[in-house]
Amino acid sequence: MKILAIDSVSDRLVIVACNGDKVASRISEGNKRHNGAILPLIDEVLGELAMTVKDLDGVACVVGAGSFTGIRIGIATAEALATACNLKTVPITAFEEIAYDCDSKCKVVAIDCGHGEYYSAKLDGNWQNINEFCIYNVEQLKSMGDSVVYKTRYSDPVKLLEIAKWKMQKGRYDKLAPMYMKKSQAEREKDGN
Repeated sequence: MKILAIDSVSDRLVIVACNGDKVASRISEGNKRHNGAILPLIDEVLGELAMTVKDLDGVACVVGAGSFTGIRIGIATAEALATACNLKTVPITAFEEIAYDCDSKCKVVAIDCGHGEYYSAKLDGNWQNINEFCIYNVEQLKSMGDSVVYKTRYSDPVKLLEIAKWKMQKGRYDKLAPMYMKKSQAEREKDGN
């Protein structure tokens, strides 16, 4: 299986690809200028694996929740590559990445979105069964006790690739649609919030 996976929803850009058992990845730390870094990193990763975009079986992309601009950059890049080379696309949520290695007591995963609020998702058993997305405040999450797992680390390239592989093996291809869970800062300012 030959897969490219992109995560650009935070200030850490993650690009990972595999060519069979061979894996290559690049991470751009603390740079919110993903638009200038994403294509060169993709070229580096594919070059290391002696592949081009045309060799890929599919492109996976984290579609949110996270940075509005980051989501758009990742999806636009993945869609452009997929369209140009007639590839299938695989959406992955940031929640799936958090829940991927959670134990069975985890019922909610949460990502800090500022102002005392958290993008959240409810799980039914494991990362493959996320059934509800919502925004909780700190007090609501505290009341849920140890059933909440918070995002405390950046995307792990190996886990991102494992999720992409699993989804491709199960035929879980779909259009890459942005997962925006609340209005952008510009929209909030326009509304006077």
